Amino acid sequence: MEKKKRDFIWLIILALLVYTCSIIFGQKDYTLPFPPPAAIFSLMIVVLVFFYYRLYRVTSNYIEGKFFRISYAVLLVTQFVLTGLASREGVPFSEIVYTAVVAYLMELISMSIIFYVIIKDMFANKHDMTYGLLAATSAYLLIPIIFAYVFALLGLHNPILLNVDGSSIRALMLTSFQISHYILAGFDIPDPISDLIKSIGVLESFMANLYIVFVVGRLMISAKD
Repeated sequence: MEKKKRDFIWLIILALLVYTCSIIFGQKDYTLPFPPPAAIFSLMIVVLVFFYYRLYRVTSNYIEGKFFRISYAVLLVTQFVLTGLASREGVPFSEIVYTAVVAYLMELISMSIIFYVIIKDMFANKHDMTYGLLAATSAYLLIPIIFAYVFALLGLHNPILLNVDGSSIRALMLTSFQISHYILAGFDIPDPISDLIKSIGVLESFMANLYIVFVVGRLMISAKD
């Protein structure tokens, strides 16, 4: 149990670091002296390596069978490589769009898997309050990541939906993550986007709010028991 708690703590920390590196440090108007802009991409790679490793650790705590654990590890490694290839600057959009589609689909699947196993464990088994809070927080931070890849896949099909330059995969991903996190935080979306993205954003908001209601209810029941 203590091992699972430590895995959740690390997953929470790394999820926040991924947001910091990709959204805050990734802005075009970033001018802070530390970390230097030239080092941000390398920093992001390092953070993602540890983030994917912790995703595997958390998920493997609930997946039974060596085959499924190996399959999930292969999924994480493959999507990491493909996402890196798709994020290269200076490559024509038409040459990397299919790589990006495959990479983001794999990202969506892997994030959905870990979200599912955490939620299933929370509601199927009884845990102490600390464990429940850590698990609930970890799953909650995965919601905007899941929807960000949904937005990114739609943007790959038609960049106009996100109001971004279709020639930059990295800009498309940055916008997708911004929109998803803004929606979850209840902030107004800064740039005009399509009605389709707004409608899906409403769905994300509904799901996040329902998640909070159900999780709070589950934690209260566990506390009474």
